[in-house]
Amino acid sequence: MNFSIILTKIKTFLKRPKNLIFSIVGLVVLLIIVSSIAKKNGLEFETATAHISDIQQEVSVTGRIKPTEQVSLAFEQSGKISYVPVKIGQTVKANQILMSLDTSELAAQSLSQSAALRATQAKLDQLIQGPRTEDLLILQTNLDNAKIALEEIKTKTTIDVLRNGFNAAVSSMVTVTDLQNKYFNNTQAESIEIEYAKEKTIKEMYGEANLGKTQSWYFLSLQGGFKKQLTNAENNPETIDAYNLLSNLRNILSLAQNCLDKIYNGLIFVGSTDSEKTSISNSRSSLSTQITSIDTQKQSIISNENAVKNAQAQLDLKKSPASNFDLEITKSQVEQTQAGLKLIQAQISKKIIRSPIDGIISNIEGKVGEISTINSPAISVIGTGLYEIEANIAEADIAKVKTENSARVTLDAYGQDISWTAKVIQVYPAENMIEGVANYKTILQLPNDERIRSGMTANLDIVSGEKRNTLVIPQRAVIRKDDQKFVRLLIEKTSENDPRFADLSKTTADKQKTIIEIPIQTGLRGSDGNIEIISGLQENDIVIIK
Repeated sequence: MNFSIILTKIKTFLKRPKNLIFSIVGLVVLLIIVSSIAKKNGLEFETATAHISDIQQEVSVTGRIKPTEQVSLAFEQSGKISYVPVKIGQTVKANQILMSLDTSELAAQSLSQSAALRATQAKLDQLIQGPRTEDLLILQTNLDNAKIALEEIKTKTTIDVLRNGFNAAVSSMVTVTDLQNKYFNNTQAESIEIEYAKEKTIKEMYGEANLGKTQSWYFLSLQGGFKKQLTNAENNPETIDAYNLLSNLRNILSLAQNCLDKIYNGLIFVGSTDSEKTSISNSRSSLSTQITSIDTQKQSIISNENAVKNAQAQLDLKKSPASNFDLEITKSQVEQTQAGLKLIQAQISKKIIRSPIDGIISNIEGKVGEISTINSPAISVIGTGLYEIEANIAEADIAKVKTENSARVTLDAYGQDISWTAKVIQVYPAENMIEGVANYKTILQLPNDERIRSGMTANLDIVSGEKRNTLVIPQRAVIRKDDQKFVRLLIEKTSENDPRFADLSKTTADKQKTIIEIPIQTGLRGSDGNIEIISGLQENDIVIIK
């Protein structure tokens, strides 16, 4: 067919609009197919895109400064603080007294026990050397003193304990009566139980029965029962049976406690106020204190009775002829008395806090006249040696931290311009859960510097540095040539004339792409395989990975 005829037919075909549109679409499809085939037949590369990301080559955490040695000291016994010779910030020496409780009662017992020890020792000496008038006089004096001490315990001290305990019982029964009249003046089971408990208590206190519903004004005017015994003891202290009276009062206090418990349990169901419940709790606490005083007083009576017995035995033994058997007994008495004195001294030492280290007073909780409770921190001492940093490192970073690692330390108190170098000395193997995340306590040691103080916040950069929002690429994309770092950049062939790529080595990959070797400067190497790019690349550049 003649070519001119074909060309004429094509022109005629394209003059129709519909035919023209179909022709253009067909041409585009043909170009896409050809392009796809060309790409498929071209070279393939493993690439990565330069992007902005965080890169970390160190572990950055916050910790707290603490002294290498730090102790919080507490009393093993409760009592009233009587002596505080130190102040916060004061330097102290090991074994120096820092605080003490009132030891007057124990001191009296110590004196008594010391006297008993001297007496027993004198008795032993007398047995060895033979009786002397002076020795007999000493033993008689010891016996008299022991009897005087016992009489003092049995009379004045016992009456004080009895009076205080009975007054506490009376106060508690007045409280019970007030609440009984307000909430339990009915025939409910709780009311009957309270009435019965009150009746038993009042009977022991005043010697009259059937007073479970009586008013306070009535039983307060009664004079029988224990009240009568107490009055007789106060009027005739030399005739009292101290131990028996103390036991009777202890029983009354226990009954009163039971009454308070029953009415407290009943208050839950009657809509009582918090102040009413508090008054019950306070009354019960007061009764407990009085019971403790009774037990202590009974023990004191027993101890003083033993002292009298020992003094009497020593005097009798001194008057009798000595024998080997007597010598052995007296030696045992000396040892027993020594043990008793050591026990009292040990109790006194529990009321004294001494510094276990050379250091500085960092905190004082109590003041003279206040009550210190058992095991409640009373005074704290920090050592004067090196300081440590305690930090919690998350499980994601803990594998990067090892002992002997160094760290740059800055303190919030001095800002970022002042820094110290610390060293990791311990990484705890056990986890510490914080908000559901496993953390590991890590200890770093600081150099000695008077500017560093306990409790300061420390910012730690362990190992190296950290950067955020910086340009990164995979480390595998970096090529080294003659101490210079390069990457192979894949660009569109149309971008070859970009001034960035002037004078750079170029290799044509195919008709559409060009490979350019571009020099770069790198920064931090991240633990995730990326490396920081300081210069040479831009965001979204495509690099070829080896």
